[in-house]
This record gives sequence, C-alpha cells and structure tokens, in this order.
Amino acid sequence: MVFIAGLSALRLALIVTFPMSPDEAYYWTWSRRLAFCYYDQPGMIAWVDRLFGLPFQTATVFSVRLAAVAASALTSWLLYRTYLEYRGSKGEAALFAIVFSILPFSWLAGIMIVHDTVLLPWLAASFWAIVRLVKRNGKAFDWFALALALTGAMYAKFSAVMVAWGIVLYMVVSPKGRGWWKTWPPYAAGLTAAVLYLPVILWNAEHDWISVRAVRDLTNMRELTLGDRFSYVLEYALSQVGIFNPLIGVIVFGALFKGIREAFRDPKNDEVLLPVCLAAAVFAYFFKQSFSSHVYGNWPGVAYIPAAMLGMRAVSLRVREKGGGLFGARFALAALGFNVFIIIIFSLHFHARLFSPVLRSIEESRDLDKRIDWRLDQDFEGWDELASLVEGAMDGADFILTRRYQMASMLEFQVKGQPFVECYTEGIRGNQWDVWSTLGERAGQDALYVDDRMAARQIRELCEEFTPIHEPYVIGEKTMPAKRFYIYRCSGFKGVEK
Repeated sequence: MVFIAGLSALRLALIVTFPMSPDEAYYWTWSRRLAFCYYDQPGMIAWVDRLFGLPFQTATVFSVRLAAVAASALTSWLLYRTYLEYRGSKGEAALFAIVFSILPFSWLAGIMIVHDTVLLPWLAASFWAIVRLVKRNGKAFDWFALALALTGAMYAKFSAVMVAWGIVLYMVVSPKGRGWWKTWPPYAAGLTAAVLYLPVILWNAEHDWISVRAVRDLTNMRELTLGDRFSYVLEYALSQVGIFNPLIGVIVFGALFKGIREAFRDPKNDEVLLPVCLAAAVFAYFFKQSFSSHVYGNWPGVAYIPAAMLGMRAVSLRVREKGGGLFGARFALAALGFNVFIIIIFSLHFHARLFSPVLRSIEESRDLDKRIDWRLDQDFEGWDELASLVEGAMDGADFILTRRYQMASMLEFQVKGQPFVECYTEGIRGNQWDVWSTLGERAGQDALYVDDRMAARQIRELCEEFTPIHEPYVIGEKTMPAKRFYIYRCSGFKGVEK
C-alpha cells in the first residue's frame, strides 16, 4: 500500500506536466453525451470520465486524468491479490504488482486516460476470479464473480471477450476444466454476463451495428503485397516485445514459450496451463491478424497480465535455484533498471519535448506527418495556440466545424466555454460524430471551419461563401513546424443530411 500511495502521488504530480492528447479529449467528449456504447468501443471510459469530473465545474487536464491515477492504483492492488492467489507468496505478489505498474504501457495508462486505463482493473479482477476458480475447482461464487468482472472489462473494451476464449480453452485441455462442462455454474455465469451486456448489443442494433462496421473497417486493409504482410508481422512481433520494454519483453515471451512446452508435457499443472491458455490464444489470434492488416501494439492487451504472471514465476523459480540466463537475477535486474530508465525518459520527454526535433525529422523523412495514425509526438503540440486563434476568429459564427475527430475533440476541450463542435466525416474513416451529427439542422448558419490541412473542394462547396482567415497558421519553426492550422469563415452553411 505504501508503494501504491507513493506511485499515485508521483502520478498526480505528472498528469499536469504535459497537455491533453486528442484521444483523451475524444473520450472526454463521450462523457458529455453518455451512452452504453460508442462508435468503436463500449461506454466504460465515458462513465468514468463523467464520474471523476463531477466535483469540477470545468474539465481540465487534471480533472480528466485523475481517473487514470485512481484506476491504476486499484489495478496495482488487484494485481497483488491476483498473484497472491496464484502463487501464495506475498513477496512475489508485491514485486509483481510493482513491476507491472511501471511497465511502459501500464505507466502510460496511469497518467493518461485511455481505454486500457479503465480496462486493466477489470481484467485484474477477472484473473483473480479465474485463479480462484481453478484453486477451488469451480465454486459457484467464483463463477459469478468472474461474470461480473468480465462484463465490466467488456464494457471497457470489446477485446475483453477474448478472456472467455482462454477460459474455454482451459476447459477443453485441462482435466479439471473438462469436468466443469457437467456443472451448472459456468452456464449460469455465461448467461449472467450476456444479460448484463445486452445494452451494448441493443445500442448497436439501434445504430445499424456501427461498432461492428468500425472494427471491420479498421482491420480490413487494402490489397497487400508480400512485403506489406512481412512488415505488418514484424511490426506486430516487435511491438509485443517492446510494449513490456525489450528486456522484460524477452523474459515474458520466453516464459510464455517455455510455459507452452511445459503445458504440453503436463496438462495437469494448472500453475502453467492456466496463464498459457489465457495469453497464448490472444497473441496467436493477433499474430494471424497481422498477416492481413496493421495490428496496433496494445490490441492484445488482455493477454499481458497472464503473460507477465508467467514471466514473474519463471524468474522467481530461477532465482530460488540460484540459476542464471534469461530468467536469472542479473538479467532480471538489468531489465528492471532499463525499464526505470525508459519511464524516466518518457516522463522527461512528455514534460519538455526533449526528442521532438528527432521525432519530427523521422516523421517528415518518412512522410509520417501526413498519416493520422503515425503522429508520434505531434499529438500534444499547438492546441493552446489554436484555441486562442479560434476564440479570436469566432466573431458571430454559430458553430465550429472540422473534419477529424482529433481536431473536433481538442477544440471542444480547449476553446473557452467548451462549446459542442461539429465534425463532417463524409469520405474519411468514421468516428463518433457519425452518431452525433446535427449538420442537417445547421442550414443557413455560419461556421468557423478549422483543420490541419487546406480545405478540400467538397468542404468549400458546403458553404455559400468560404473565406480564409489563417491559411496556414504555423506552430513552431517554419523549417520544421509542429503543426499547420487552417481556419476559414463558412458563411451560409447549406446543411448536410446523415
């Protein structure tokens, strides 16, 4: 508890040292319009944002990210309880919770409010219930605890359903698990989870299965060459090792492959078989997916806790044997030290943008600055300046219009009074404004159009008159700008039907 309190205090100090990111602002806009589900994910993050925003009159970086600090503290405590149930050693459990809390992805989840932030405590609770299920041989209480925790996880992120894949796999390959098929609690727990999750299904049915289409659009890519496929597979493999940090990643995946071999030799060894079932199926699915589309590094996140549990177990056993090598004390300490170095560098960069010139050079040399999914560190730049420009240019405009959810979200968060913003998504990848849009009711009004690129013809044709105000406004050095903003007066908006 002392560690959790100290880490939480550090995170509270850090969350105000760097600006809001567009994705965080996007989820905050969800919290202003509560629903069971949104365009591409369920509603847990919106509810958490709203809950933690209640004591504050106006949303700020601190008020929004406060939820991240609280969720991460809860995750650390639940991880301790889960590993203690798993291995029975308080020392190991404490070390596991500490190390997991400072891994790069969980460190970021503790200072930024993203889907994984609200997913992790529900996952930790789910794995606690699963370990108890195995230890107590399928008690009804543990099944229903699992149903509640897993439903919460699925309200945080769709991918949490993959935890159920691991449970089913365990019930197929484990002699103990196969016996559960003949008992009633698994079916009752499954029915409970299905009923509790019904609002998400009904919301999607009401909105023409928009979340299903969003996931499909994200994973269905263009025609791929052999080189593209190889690049995606390699990127996926490296991202999974790197997301733990390269040295700890080698330990974790080394332990996973070692565990798979052990599970084949002894399927009655639940201490190995259970986390292997919970992790391996998820990693294998996304490995297969990487042959046909880009796979983002955090997508297999539901497998990280059981995989990390295997890694901690492997190191603990090797240290007790006074052995060396991959799971030995020296390599583990080196990996932990490297991890501390990484999070210090992360924190310094977020605060002072130490590596921004290098990152921008990479972006420009590889043309990444024009690809919205390769923004590197540009997310945090220029939004205060843009908000000031917009506030000065409103001059009777009835609403703000933009083209992308990142811009719409940041304007809604940053502009004085936090006005609701419209987003025109025709012809580009969809977002939540496909559901919210009231552009059909805006005919005859005047808009301020804002974008990070020059307005296309289809935008200009939405207005009777389209007059540039800033075309462009450059943020940063002109030779290597952080951002370019384009602002236009749109007089006599013609309206757009959904």
